[in-house]
Amino acid sequence: MERSDLTIIDGIVGMDGIGGPTRGDTVEIGVIVVGDNVVEADRRAG
Repeated sequence: MERSDLTIIDGIVGMDGIGGPTRGDTVEIGVIVVGDNVVEADRRAG
């Protein structure tokens, strides 16, 4: 398995409320996180 050189996490539109990923309300968040370290990018996105 090759190491990834770039990690892109998009949070352009998210889901809010009860019902998980299929029955919640959509929320425009407008965030994109980009980094060369997948762990750090995930930590910053969360």
